[in-house]
Amino acid sequence: MATADPNTPGSRLSSAFVSAIVTPGQADVHAAERVAELWQLLRDRYENFELLCVLDGGHEQLGSLKLLLSQLDCVRLLCLSRRFGRDAALAAGLESAIGDIVVTLDLTTDPLSLVPQAIERCRKGAGAVVGVDPARTGQGKLERLGAGLFYRLAHSMFDLETIANATSLMALSRPALGALLRIKEQSRHPQVFLPYIGFGVETLAYQPNGRTAPPRGLVGSIARAIELLVTGSMRPLRLVSWLSLGASGLNGVYILYVVAIALFKEEVAQGWPTMSLLQGVMFFLLFLVLAVLSEYVGRILEESRRRPQYVLRDELSSSVVVEREQRRNIVRESE
Repeated sequence: MATADPNTPGSRLSSAFVSAIVTPGQADVHAAERVAELWQLLRDRYENFELLCVLDGGHEQLGSLKLLLSQLDCVRLLCLSRRFGRDAALAAGLESAIGDIVVTLDLTTDPLSLVPQAIERCRKGAGAVVGVDPARTGQGKLERLGAGLFYRLAHSMFDLETIANATSLMALSRPALGALLRIKEQSRHPQVFLPYIGFGVETLAYQPNGRTAPPRGLVGSIARAIELLVTGSMRPLRLVSWLSLGASGLNGVYILYVVAIALFKEEVAQGWPTMSLLQGVMFFLLFLVLAVLSEYVGRILEESRRRPQYVLRDELSSSVVVEREQRRNIVRESE
């Protein structure tokens, strides 16, 4: 069967089922309009598609989005029971998508024209295509400097392979998505785990229409950096282990020195400054080790609880979910 070129005007791709996932923000008053624009782009280029809108808890535009279900086909609306965060909403969409190629984007910052390009690169063999914003649009100089320093240290010191400056735009092939969903950790960061699973990750550099990441402040940025490091690398724990071992060795040498002084020197000074300095260094290393261990223990506790990352309250669909009945990729009944 001949496959139409999606870049040719008037033709629609028929050899792949495309799922598009969006998570409209609480304050996005134009969410319904943008969803309709994305639907029109998918409708013009692909014969088989679905558009998933995941709402993170209460939403002022819920009524207008529900209205789209009666006007547009192949649209699904997922409503979480409360605000779990964008990462949880994205996870709900990824786990619900049925497409051969799954694309995610932010309707307020990502140009719709990049969607077909990302999908086409997946069709040509890329396991995943991730949008990146090298200029970190909308962020201050200190934020950009801190982000650059983090990515350099993460790669060189902590051996963490991550996708730097990743945005919300992402296209996944079905094998790559399946591998990502098999990761059982609660914090399933694509920019960390996509390089881990392989499948040929490609980046798509572009300039978004605005800031892609919410402002977190200094404390929030440090917390996010720690979360990424703890999620993707064991190096912080190994580093402080080596520091502790080295400090223990130095402490052992110092003990031998003290014993030698006590045995061979007649008059022994009390050595208060030296002991105070030693205790300060030891306690510093001790609490540093405890701080890192607490992060990993906290992660283990979070994973062991097996709490769901999100809770789905409602799932609404258009009257037509798949455009052509004979093209459904599920069967009516098993033999």
